[in-house]
Amino acid sequence: GNGRFIRFARGVTSQISVAANTTLALQDVVLKDFSPTAVTLGSGATLQFGDACRIELATNETLDTDAKKLKFSTGTSILVGNGTTITMGMADAIEVASGATLKLQDLRITALSDAYYLKLSGSTSKVELHDTELCLDGHFTFTTGHVDVYGDSVISGQDHGFEWTSEGSLTIKSDASLKMDRGTTFVYN
Repeated sequence: GNGRFIRFARGVTSQISVAANTTLALQDVVLKDFSPTAVTLGSGATLQFGDACRIELATNETLDTDAKKLKFSTGTSILVGNGTTITMGMADAIEVASGATLKLQDLRITALSDAYYLKLSGSTSKVELHDTELCLDGHFTFTTGHVDVYGDSVISGQDHGFEWTSEGSLTIKSDASLKMDRGTTFVYN
């Protein structure tokens, strides 16, 4: 994409169609006002975000079907919420491949649990939290990969737990904070 951008029309579905059994891999492109509903996937088709993809959301989104899954395959991508909320509606609704990094910026992700989770596929997968809130809707176990925290991020969820079992690092960078909301339990194994 050479850093070019694609602006999506708000509220319009099926703006990009991916044929059956095809993978559309985007790289070095900015997707403005992106919504998973703007993409139609044929049977067995996938949409993957690669290195230098910047996905800017305009509205709250619910990721509850295979067609709405966000898959980050290579390099470093950024998902910019602009204050919006993503509601997890299925397992591995957001997936980061081994060796890939996903930056979550100014975003709120709700309904996280062991049933509806953010999936890091390998020990070299990484998520960076930039002023992001992770809202638990049940116990959530982080089993693999790395997390780096920049800015002010929060993990919340009354009477729910965030369990770290990954051999990877959980690093809070300088001038950053990770707050655990009252009533949320942090377990480190």
